[in-house]
Amino acid sequence: MSKTASAERQPTRWTRRRLALAALAVFAAGLVAAALDLRLGFGSRPVAVVPDTLLALEPSAGEARGRVHVGKEPRAVAVGLGSVWVGNTADHTISRVDPVDLASTATIALPDRPSDVAIGLGSVLVPSGEAGSLTRIDPGLNISTADVPVCGGLDERVAVGDASVWLACGDRPALVRIEGDSARRVPIAAGQLSAVAFGEGALWITDRPRNRLVGIDPATGRPFREVTVGIDPVAVAVGFGSVWVANEGNASVTRVDAHGTKVEAIGVGDQPVAIAAGEGAVWVANRGGSSVTRIDPRDNGVTDTTHLESPPAGIAAGAGGVWVTISD
Repeated sequence: MSKTASAERQPTRWTRRRLALAALAVFAAGLVAAALDLRLGFGSRPVAVVPDTLLALEPSAGEARGRVHVGKEPRAVAVGLGSVWVGNTADHTISRVDPVDLASTATIALPDRPSDVAIGLGSVLVPSGEAGSLTRIDPGLNISTADVPVCGGLDERVAVGDASVWLACGDRPALVRIEGDSARRVPIAAGQLSAVAFGEGALWITDRPRNRLVGIDPATGRPFREVTVGIDPVAVAVGFGSVWVANEGNASVTRVDAHGTKVEAIGVGDQPVAIAAGEGAVWVANRGGSSVTRIDPRDNGVTDTTHLESPPAGIAAGAGGVWVTISD
């Protein structure tokens, strides 16, 4: 073989440099893709969970911090008064969980199935039962007392604000305001009140069949704003100067400026059924996608998706964690 032929088959210094740069670029792209997959949860192993548990997530990373066994078919969850409170629909109880030790500290019996949980006015407030009664739990004694029926529905939602308790009656649309020992109905035209939250000086209600968010002035009890949101709005939260609505029907969250006119849509996981604002982000429990989505309120970007082995039912944020109920 001639010296000239041998040289022609050897890569030049320029060719070797280009090959090395190309290999480095491919390697770097792989690292970026792997980091992106890890951040979003794509391809990562889902968090192991089983039904009838409360899952604690770290807000900074969306990683599991622990799991607590609670009652049967837990759904609604709220944080306050030094504990996490879980409404268990099948055995008609509330589980009280220590957010530091991640241990159940009490199980409180209810007169009927809890449909929601809220914290306020020094009590844990739980609407329950076909009669729509409101149960108050004394956190010092872990004792519940049932109030006079006020709703007359099967799917009540509760919020606290302006020194009052607000009950949104589901299948028999009505809004009830409870001030002290007196309860009165607040007239509102709606197809089905599917969620309620108080914040930014107003009460916010979702009307599921009409795909709208309604703002109520607590001073007058009258609607002052109506906003079209996504399909089947089933949950609402208030935080970061906005109202956040989870739309189960089109896998989205609608962000509504509480004091302005800006309305934005954000894509999340399949069938979002619960939403919470706190611990620096907005958190969405996606039942169809068996995941939890983290939304950065600064730019509406989805920054993390935590995949679960079982679908979530409810979500709350506070006391240094994100709390997710896992039901059947």
